[in-house]
Amino acid sequence: MAHLATTHRARRTLRPPAAARRASEHSGPDATAAFVADLTAALIETGMPRTAAGVMACLFTSETGSCTAAELARHLRVSAATISHAVGLLHQHGLIRRGRDSQSRRHRYFLDENAGVRSVVVGVRSNQRLAATALRGADIFGADTAVGTRLATAGRFLKQLGDDILHAAEKHSRATAGTRPKHARTTHSTTAR
Repeated sequence: MAHLATTHRARRTLRPPAAARRASEHSGPDATAAFVADLTAALIETGMPRTAAGVMACLFTSETGSCTAAELARHLRVSAATISHAVGLLHQHGLIRRGRDSQSRRHRYFLDENAGVRSVVVGVRSNQRLAATALRGADIFGADTAVGTRLATAGRFLKQLGDDILHAAEKHSRATAGTRPKHARTTHSTTAR
């Protein structure tokens, strides 16, 4: 009986909040689906894995900024294990937070309010590692060689670009601190990074 009850609960479809239904009716389900597909494609182009990009797109376009693993699996038409892997990656990079649903024992995944800035910082940190490696290679090959010159030029460019982007991200964070809408701030228990 418990197994049947669990199966029944897992198969129930949740009705979206009234505001989400109104937005969907206004823009139409086809327009909404097209936008989610475009957002997912744009996130994939940044280097994000396909399922993780789909999870981010779902969270960005969710009225509450949160979904359960079952909702994500149903929407993306993938297995729970695939969702688990994707949310683990996103949580590791600080793009989403985990919390408990106040109405059930299920975990909910919340879009972190600084997800945009954090996604940029993650990319910049990778490029800074590449810059440091290129500069180290320039020292190994020597500045007077063609290889050393190429590596030094690329390394200096990537380092300067990364420093500029990090400076802009810090400036943005300071400027927007405390200006987020109340619905973006959640009091759910989370595992902070």
